[in-house]
Amino acid sequence: MTSTQTPSELVQECQLILAHAWMVRAFLRHCEDCEDSAELSEFGREIFDLCRALEPHAETPTAYFKTLSKKINHFRKAVAKFGIDAPQVSVHTNFIMAVESINGCLASLTKALKIATETGILPILAPPSSPSPSIGSPLPSKTSTQAEAN
Repeated sequence: MTSTQTPSELVQECQLILAHAWMVRAFLRHCEDCEDSAELSEFGREIFDLCRALEPHAETPTAYFKTLSKKINHFRKAVAKFGIDAPQVSVHTNFIMAVESINGCLASLTKALKIATETGILPILAPPSSPSPSIGSPLPSKTSTQAEAN
């Protein structure tokens, strides 16, 4: 993953990364050890939600990375929780590797988002320099004459 990639190439690389995440989801869905773990089922849903949120934007890199920027922090928290929950279900190599794999996916998606921002695919949204008079302005206080009339 480099800053010399075209926006479409960067999206395609992210889609490949998500394919790896999807395989972690498939492992969780079909693993007998996971059947009684609501936490691991929830994590599978997090992967599903991220993939489905990004999929419609695969042809429009700016929208793709804008959506990824909105979803990445939630996914980051879910990955951290998975890293805690998975070893409580099993310390089998499959679970250890699933945690490693999904951490790699998160790191790669984070790197892609950084590249998208640095190269201008995802514009940095700067806060407005001054508030609009109609938005954020305090309401005028009542004058002493108005207060006495009430």
